[in-house]
Amino acid sequence: MAQPEINMVSIPVEAPRTLMAGGKRWDYFERFQVYWFEYLRYRGAATGLAIAGLIALPSLPLATAVLWAGAAYCYQESKLRDSIVNMQRRIVQCN
Repeated sequence: MAQPEINMVSIPVEAPRTLMAGGKRWDYFERFQVYWFEYLRYRGAATGLAIAGLIALPSLPLATAVLWAGAAYCYQESKLRDSIVNMQRRIVQCN
């Protein structure tokens, strides 16, 4: 029985991402600064939409559902941006 051919293998590495990988520490900071600000923006929007949903709950129940759905979406997006900034694993690809 023939073995299937494997072209590329991905190996997760437990070592943390080094700060000097692409240059200097400032280069690393500039690379991930965009994601950090997007994390703050989405987290603020999620908090604001959730509070607006609580305020609108007694008088506008349908609007509350829409506001809470927007808050949930923004919260998930903030978690995504946070995971990009705080990534602790690197993928090493071997040919």
